Amino acid sequence: MTTYKAFIEEVEGLEIPSPFFTKENKLYKVNEKSGLEEYVSRQVPYITKCFDDFEKNNVQYELKWFNEGKV
Repeated sequence: MTTYKAFIEEVEGLEIPSPFFTKENKLYKVNEKSGLEEYVSRQVPYITKCFDDFEKNNVQYELKWFNEGKV
Protein backbone atom coordinates (compact mmCIF):
# COMPACT_ATOMS: atom_id res chain seq x y z
CA MET A 1 0.00 0.00 0.00
CA THR A 2 1.37 3.39 -1.03
CA THR A 3 0.99 6.54 1.03
CA TYR A 4 -0.50 9.60 -0.59
CA LYS A 5 2.65 11.62 0.15
CA ALA A 6 4.88 9.07 -1.64
CA PHE A 7 2.48 9.00 -4.58
CA ILE A 8 2.52 12.81 -4.93
CA GLU A 9 6.33 12.83 -4.83
CA GLU A 10 6.37 10.24 -7.66
CA VAL A 11 4.01 12.16 -9.97
CA GLU A 12 5.31 15.63 -9.16
CA GLY A 13 6.37 17.81 -12.08
CA LEU A 14 3.86 17.53 -14.92
CA GLU A 15 0.74 19.72 -14.84
CA ILE A 16 -2.67 18.84 -16.26
CA PRO A 17 -2.95 20.55 -19.66
CA SER A 18 -5.46 23.25 -20.52
CA PRO A 19 -8.56 23.30 -20.76
CA PHE A 20 -8.58 20.86 -17.79
CA PHE A 21 -8.11 21.98 -14.19
CA THR A 22 -8.62 20.70 -10.66
CA LYS A 23 -10.93 22.10 -8.02
CA GLU A 24 -11.84 20.52 -4.66
CA ASN A 25 -9.85 17.39 -5.65
CA LYS A 26 -12.05 16.85 -8.74
CA LEU A 27 -11.25 17.23 -12.43
CA TYR A 28 -13.06 19.86 -14.49
CA LYS A 29 -12.86 21.15 -18.06
CA VAL A 30 -13.59 24.63 -19.40
CA ASN A 31 -15.99 24.48 -22.35
CA GLU A 32 -14.32 26.54 -25.08
CA LYS A 33 -17.61 27.69 -26.64
CA SER A 34 -19.59 28.64 -23.55
CA GLY A 35 -16.72 29.25 -21.09
CA LEU A 36 -18.54 27.18 -18.45
CA GLU A 37 -16.92 24.60 -16.17
CA GLU A 38 -17.81 20.97 -16.94
CA TYR A 39 -17.37 18.19 -14.38
CA VAL A 40 -15.17 15.38 -15.77
CA SER A 41 -14.07 13.06 -12.94
CA ARG A 42 -14.44 12.62 -9.18
CA GLN A 43 -10.74 11.76 -8.92
CA VAL A 44 -7.89 13.86 -10.23
CA PRO A 45 -5.57 11.97 -12.58
CA TYR A 46 -1.86 12.70 -12.28
CA ILE A 47 0.38 12.79 -15.33
CA THR A 48 3.44 10.57 -14.93
CA LYS A 49 4.83 10.65 -18.48
CA CYS A 50 4.37 12.74 -21.60
CA PHE A 51 4.97 11.34 -25.09
CA ASP A 52 5.33 13.89 -27.90
CA ASP A 53 5.11 12.41 -31.42
CA PHE A 54 6.55 15.04 -33.74
CA GLU A 55 5.87 13.05 -36.91
CA LYS A 56 2.12 12.82 -36.27
CA ASN A 57 1.83 16.12 -34.33
CA ASN A 58 0.36 14.20 -31.41
CA VAL A 59 0.81 14.28 -27.61
CA GLN A 60 -0.07 11.35 -25.36
CA TYR A 61 -0.01 11.14 -21.57
CA GLU A 62 0.40 8.31 -19.07
CA LEU A 63 -1.93 8.86 -16.10
CA LYS A 64 -2.15 7.47 -12.56
CA TRP A 65 -4.81 7.78 -9.88
CA PHE A 66 -4.58 7.32 -6.14
CA ASN A 67 -7.65 5.75 -4.53
CA GLU A 68 -8.00 4.16 -1.10
CA GLY A 69 -4.27 3.58 -0.76
CA LYS A 70 -3.86 2.01 -4.20
CA VAL A 71 -2.25 3.42 -7.33
